[in-house]
Amino acid sequence: MKKLITLFFLVTVFALTAFATDTVYLDGTGTVADAETDFATAFSKLENGGTLIVCGDTTFGTSSTGVTLPKVNGKVTITGEKEATLTMARSLTLNSEVEFKDIN
Repeated sequence: MKKLITLFFLVTVFALTAFATDTVYLDGTGTVADAETDFATAFSKLENGGTLIVCGDTTFGTSSTGVTLPKVNGKVTITGEKEATLTMARSLTLNSEVEFKDIN
């Protein structure tokens, strides 16, 4: 019985680790394969914190609505790749620890 419980525990931990994401790419232009195009969606995929890499010019929010980012369980670092820019159209509400690093 102990071996069965241990095996179940190890499989569960492995499954959770296998599906954890620690890096997500964001490209508002939609030209980078496998990159998210929505800022809040990309951020929410970092459930345990990690790095959000902006790899294309991205504007979030609209002239009438801002963006509220979800709470995640760790620090998220938002960084740019090459000459990427991240533009805020209205407002940004943070509910987690966020660091902006090397982003235009």
